[in-house]
Amino acid sequence: MTTSVTTPSTDQDVVVSCSATGKPTPNIQWKSAEKDLNNYRSSNFTTLNKDSSTTITINLTLPLSEFHGKHVKCVAQ
Repeated sequence: MTTSVTTPSTDQDVVVSCSATGKPTPNIQWKSAEKDLNNYRSSNFTTLNKDSSTTITINLTLPLSEFHGKHVKCVAQ
């Protein structure tokens, strides 16, 4: 599993990315103790690999004003 955070300098959003590979296909969930993350914009990408495993990547876009200094966790199962 890999995670990354990108903060655009000209925008007020932060994009967090989580990627996991597995067989069977992993399930990725975003978690935060401070806020419910279900209402925020996300984009999902699925790749079927040559070894029949699947890579899932989910990018979650969050308003920096609401999440500055807060923890967001990616959980893959």
